[in-house]
Amino acid sequence: MPSFSIEAPGEANPMTPDTVYRALLSAASNDQHQIQTGTQQLKNWETTPGFFSTVQSFYIDLSLPYNVRYLTSILLKQAVDKYWRKASDNAIGRDEKNLIRQRALESLLNEPEDTIALHTSIFVARIVRIEYPLD
Repeated sequence: MPSFSIEAPGEANPMTPDTVYRALLSAASNDQHQIQTGTQQLKNWETTPGFFSTVQSFYIDLSLPYNVRYLTSILLKQAVDKYWRKASDNAIGRDEKNLIRQRALESLLNEPEDTIALHTSIFVARIVRIEYPLD
């Protein structure tokens, strides 16, 4: 009997820290199929409240693999352009923005990897450019 698998859409795969981490691992893997599956799942969750603060919690965890943390730094940088402004479709909520802001500068100052620190500095600069002196 042939074997097959069914990939569930984002709505069927609820967002939890564990499922987000598994999707990040897949998206950061070397296997093309896993990259596609993980990337698509992450895209499905982008508009879910709490997604980017969850991603940031993995970025902050220095014990995680470099490739996962690097991917999270890119996701956060892109999120500012797409979802940070109040007028954006599916904008990041005020409470989540506050949490992300609180952790952003400290994580930048404590980041040991230069490439991740570079993406984080761009992420922080974009927030500043959008919010100050307005918010």
